[in-house]
Amino acid sequence: MKPLFQHKIGICFAINETFLNQMIVSLQSIIDNLNHDNQYDILILNDSRNEIKKRTIKAFYEKENISIRFISLDNNLKEKLKDCNEYCGDSSLSTYYRLFISDIFTNFQHIIYLDADTVVLDDISKLYKKCDDNYLFAACVDNKYSCYMKRVSKITPFQINSWFNAGVMIFNIDKCRNMNLSKLALDVNEKYKECKTINDEIMLNLIALENKTLIKQLDLKWNCLNIDYFQNPDKDYISKIGNKPSLIHYVGTKPFQNVKTGGLIQNHSQIYGGGQIWWTYARRSLAYEEFLDTFIEYKTSIKLPKIFVRFITLFIYSKQNRKAFRSKYTLM
Repeated sequence: MKPLFQHKIGICFAINETFLNQMIVSLQSIIDNLNHDNQYDILILNDSRNEIKKRTIKAFYEKENISIRFISLDNNLKEKLKDCNEYCGDSSLSTYYRLFISDIFTNFQHIIYLDADTVVLDDISKLYKKCDDNYLFAACVDNKYSCYMKRVSKITPFQINSWFNAGVMIFNIDKCRNMNLSKLALDVNEKYKECKTINDEIMLNLIALENKTLIKQLDLKWNCLNIDYFQNPDKDYISKIGNKPSLIHYVGTKPFQNVKTGGLIQNHSQIYGGGQIWWTYARRSLAYEEFLDTFIEYKTSIKLPKIFVRFITLFIYSKQNRKAFRSKYTLM
């Protein structure tokens, strides 16, 4: 697949139908904060069959300098994934699509990969400038939060001292192709599949460990985990990120699933997961109505008519709250 622009910034998502709306919110945040002097190729690896929504997304978000393309994996690549263990929870094999980024986007030099449950609070071209041809990829270290380190310590003798979170990465396409990254990942899956604890993040970390590959460490502000920064604040972690993260990654419970982590109760934003930030972008996005209904459906303990609950929710997000948000996080 070829870039559509001469001076492009490639951004990739890998999603299934479940994460399509979350990706829309992340896309909204990117577009709200990007530098309009740059050109952006947004590439969405997906297995969604909702063609109407895809066309709507393209019509709403594409601009003169922004291209949006939905790419389905061909049957040969899907066949390679058939033996992969699915990630526990509501993910599917689509989470493994990122392993084929270097096989699909061969005409790009670098690709930024983002999980769908992210919001970007800064110009993403600043992240793209972190590209370095000396590294296989760049990512943020995640030694504090990752639940995968314990899994890996049971199946390999490697000492985990530089585990990275795979939700935000910059792929060096040429190096990944030269190393045959996708084959290495599938080999790792085959090697450890009896453990039934392998997913794509573990694969990528094991590749880096087993091949002694150098991974460029990004500033933590480019993958600020809400669970550490807002819900379980650690002074050292917060000091490394500062008062204004460049990207928030909503690991664990999502803002539309829980009142406290969702941030609808705004007594102490540091406690409630920074969800009000996510909702600010969700409200500006195409997916807002659907998320509002989803949020209401999660409130099974509220025995009130849905229309009344929606009114309360909208009232909470008054102009006053939006003004307070903008005083800390500038929106375009």
